[in-house]
Amino acid sequence: MDYRTIKLSDVTNALKKAGFTKVDGESAIFGNMQGRERCFYKYHGALYVNGHKIGFCINSKADAKIFGKYSVSAIDASGATSEKLTDWPRFFFSRLFGYLSGEISEAEIIADICS
Repeated sequence: MDYRTIKLSDVTNALKKAGFTKVDGESAIFGNMQGRERCFYKYHGALYVNGHKIGFCINSKADAKIFGKYSVSAIDASGATSEKLTDWPRFFFSRLFGYLSGEISEAEIIADICS
C-alpha cells in the first residue's frame, strides 16, 4: 500500500467499516463525548479519531505546518497522556489501519506512544 496516496475518504470508509461512528465536530469539541469512545469527526479541516484510550489525528494544512501532519495520542494506566507527531504517512497510516483491522492492539499502541 502506498501510504502517500491515501485520501481522507479512504480513512473514513475504513473507520465506518471498523464500527466507528461519525459525530458532529462542534458537538464533539464542545459537547459531552462520554460513551463515544469509537467515533470520528472533522473540525476545522482536521480529522479526529477517538478510541477508548487512544486517538488519531490528521491535522489541517495550517496546523500541519506547526504540529506535523499526523498525531497519535494515548492514555496510560496511570492516566498520563502522551502524543507522537509525525509528517511521515507510512508511520501514521500503518498504525491506524493496523489498529482498525485488529493487527495492532490498543495496548500495543499505548505502550509505544507512552514509552
